[in-house]
Amino acid sequence: MGEVAALDIRREYARKINGLGEIYEIMSVERLRKRLRRKYGRGILFLSPNKEHSGRGLKRNDLIKKLKRESYTVIESGFVDCPPWGSRVPEAYERSPFMSCSILLTVFKYALRAVLFLERWYTNGRRAHVIYAFVVK
Repeated sequence: MGEVAALDIRREYARKINGLGEIYEIMSVERLRKRLRRKYGRGILFLSPNKEHSGRGLKRNDLIKKLKRESYTVIESGFVDCPPWGSRVPEAYERSPFMSCSILLTVFKYALRAVLFLERWYTNGRRAHVIYAFVVK
């Protein structure tokens, strides 16, 4: 993910998968995207790495200010992709070898769903890997 990515909420979120962290990110962003689509029908979801977590990307307020300068009205903003584990710099690791085992991957996806369900109770600015801002066209 670059500094800011724009996602039409009518389209699925996708990214390169190196390990479970990326799978969790996709599941977390997809849950948010689907909720926003049910509520608003259409719009753009802007995503950025959370500077408060990793030192890369933007702070939530900076993302909102940037979008307002570009004449967007932010409807909702917050944090997403907040797993209970820390993160590594994406360039520091390669694709995990177990990612090619579909049975193991399926088991991990079910486990991640349980963790994702609990995410709303422990999400905060320091732990979240990604910030978001949602605008309606």
